[in-house]
Amino acid sequence: MALVKPKVIILFLRFGPSKTEHCIEILKRLEVYDPSRFICIENDFHFSEEPGPGIFLKGNNQSREFSGWNVGLEWIAANMPLENHDRLIFVNDTICKPETSVYLKRFHRSSFMKLTEYPIILGHIDAYPRKVSFLGHPLKRWVRSNCLSMNYGTAKRLTPFGLPMGKAEIFGSTPKELFLQSAPLSEGYQDYLREWMTGNRGRHPLGVSWYASAPIGEGNFQSVADKIHSILCEHYLSVKAESLGIGLIDFKFPLPFFKSVLQSLI
Repeated sequence: MALVKPKVIILFLRFGPSKTEHCIEILKRLEVYDPSRFICIENDFHFSEEPGPGIFLKGNNQSREFSGWNVGLEWIAANMPLENHDRLIFVNDTICKPETSVYLKRFHRSSFMKLTEYPIILGHIDAYPRKVSFLGHPLKRWVRSNCLSMNYGTAKRLTPFGLPMGKAEIFGSTPKELFLQSAPLSEGYQDYLREWMTGNRGRHPLGVSWYASAPIGEGNFQSVADKIHSILCEHYLSVKAESLGIGLIDFKFPLPFFKSVLQSLI
């Protein structure tokens, strides 16, 4: 019996329609776009359903792209029967930023299809200079969440996406107390996050900050906490994956490089 060719489903999370056409053009260049298997999840409540390719879903912005992708996965489970070997590509509308296009040039469909046979998350990997601790798990590297892929069986093991706790268990209520003393983040992790958001170094220097970094005050405290929450969701996906024996693979390396890694995941 011939093997059934895996389907490739794209779950595209956006905040408004302005970048959609550009993002679709990028996905076409990556040779993964099929309008019949394109799920667009809208996280901006000002926009209702619009004519266009694919399936249109209303997301929720509770955890930015992560809660939106949960909406998409729930829809798939109810309406689009998939096999565990079918492939999912999770993208958001920041893939059209110039810095993202640099590493997306390393994405090749043939390697993507081969690598995602295995229990892995494939994407662009970022890393801290030293290990930190998050929810009692070590964290040093993670897959960037603006473009990542895996097979459907792996996705089911990782869902729901997002954190297993609420913001009230992590964040304080004033700029002087960004994190609660009981927050499950090591001191070094908290220092890295503060420096990334503010540019101010702590006892554990990161050496780099976000392009929009700024001191935390009453006026931006909530937006800073929301941004950090999104970062934590991104990091937790990789922490959870590694705790389940799911590999993190950067698509910048050629396929032969992964032979021994892939064998360890069988």
